Amino acid sequence: MTNNEAESNDATPSTYDRALMAAKVGDVAAAEALFQESLRESAHFKTYERLGELARARGDLVGATLYLAAAVGLGVNQSRPRVLLAEVLEARGEIYSAGMKLQEALRLNPQYKTAAETLARLRAAHPFLENQLD
Repeated sequence: MTNNEAESNDATPSTYDRALMAAKVGDVAAAEALFQESLRESAHFKTYERLGELARARGDLVGATLYLAAAVGLGVNQSRPRVLLAEVLEARGEIYSAGMKLQEALRLNPQYKTAAETLARLRAAHPFLENQLD
C-alpha cells in the first residue's frame, strides 16, 4: 500500500490524507508541505492535481500549470486534471491550448458536464476556436 491510499495498515492517516485534512481546515501552508512530502513518497496524479489547485488559489498560474500538466501526464485516463489545466491556461491567455485540453477531457468522458460547459463558454467568448478545434 502507498501513502496516497485512503487507509494504511496501522490506521494512521497517510501523508496525503493529512494534507487533505490540512487543506480542509484552511492550513494551506501545511497542506502544500504535506502534499510535497506525499509526492516524495509516491508520485500520484491526484497529488499533483491538489498542488495545482493550491497554486492556482494563491495566484501562481505558472506553478499551477506545471503541477496540473504533471497530473495530466500521470492521470492518462482522467478528465478532471485536464479541465483544471484548461481553466489555468485560459487564465494565462492560452485559449487554443485550453480548448484542446477541454476536448481531451470530453473524449475521455463525453458526459463531463463541467468540461462541456467550459468549452461552450470558451467557444462563445472566442469564435476563432470554431475553426480551430474538432
